[in-house]
Formats: sequence, C-alpha cells, structure tokens
Amino acid sequence: MPADIPCAEANATAIAFMRRGETMPGWSGPKEEGVRLILDASGLTLLSLYESPTAREIRGARTGKMRVGLLPIGMHTLMLLYDVDLLTNSWSDAPFALGAQGPGNRTLMARERGQGRLLMSIMADATSGMVHALRGLSLTPSFCDVLDDLVEAQRAALPTYTPQAYAAELNAAYARWPTSTAMVPHARIVERVGLPIGEAS
Repeated sequence: MPADIPCAEANATAIAFMRRGETMPGWSGPKEEGVRLILDASGLTLLSLYESPTAREIRGARTGKMRVGLLPIGMHTLMLLYDVDLLTNSWSDAPFALGAQGPGNRTLMARERGQGRLLMSIMADATSGMVHALRGLSLTPSFCDVLDDLVEAQRAALPTYTPQAYAAELNAAYARWPTSTAMVPHARIVERVGLPIGEAS
C-alpha cells in the first residue's frame, strides 16, 4: 500500500472523531486495498482498506477474534501476521518498514516495560473512506516488548535503508515462505489479541 495516508487519518486524535458510517477524517481517496500497520507518538493502528467489504467481513472486523504475530524478515522489515475470524480465510501479513514511513510515523508512544499497548483496528472502504469498523484491542506486554525491540533495530538500520533494500527483503521472504501461514511457525511471538476494550458506536 502506498505510504500516502497522512498520520492524521489514523492517529488517536482523528480516531476520537471517527464514527461508523462516516468518512475518515482527512480522507483523500480512493486508496489501494490492503492492510497497513501505522505507528506514531499517539499509538498503534491497524488500518484495513477494503473495496466494498461484505457484511461478513465487516462483522469480522467489528467482532472477530484476532491473533497476531511478529516476524522480522531483514534489517529493515518485519511482518505483522494476523488472523481474524470471519475476515481472513487464514493468516495474512502486513509488511512494516520504518524507513518507508513518513517522519510522523516513526515514533512509538512511550511506555514502561511490563506495560501493554492499545491497538486501534479500523476498517474503511478503500474508495469512499467510510468507516465500517473501529475498535480498540489490548496487546500484551510481551508482544509490545518484541515489537519495540524490532522497531528500534529498524531505527538503528535507517542509514542503510533504501526502497530497493526493502523490496529485496520482501521478495526474499515471499520466496522462502509462499504463504502467510508458512511464516507463523517462524514468528518471534504469536498471541491472541486481548478482549475488546471498546468499540465506537
């Protein structure tokens, strides 16, 4: 997915104003379909853009049990692995490279070791930007420790980041593991995302 989604479209401030059935704040679509992990100083967001999602997919995004995993595939890239009841047929993946993010999407919100994080999961229509699902889910301290370490490792490697290096890591990963499901046994951590903290009406 192109890195052209402004931070304001997915950070906590914008989320506070989101409502199901309304257009995402700052939307300038259409966008490509896909799932993107966004991080910034205000938190973590999993943004899923679907072209005319089905009722089943929307129900899955709103209420489906979710499992997530983290797999580093190189100096510059990690895979967020995810499996959501009613939404995904099996495991799927969303590549994340710190070097591919804008400056406002390179800093994780500060937390103490032993604390978890809130993951905001958003589903929106890729053409209209209409929000179909919006909920907060808890991530364990162990998962967040792994994520923080992987992000900081990517930060240390930023001087050598290039789009070509990112593409090479992706190509090598997909050659080694043809499916997302094949990646799961090699993940650093896999867990079921915690019980929903709340979903906007």
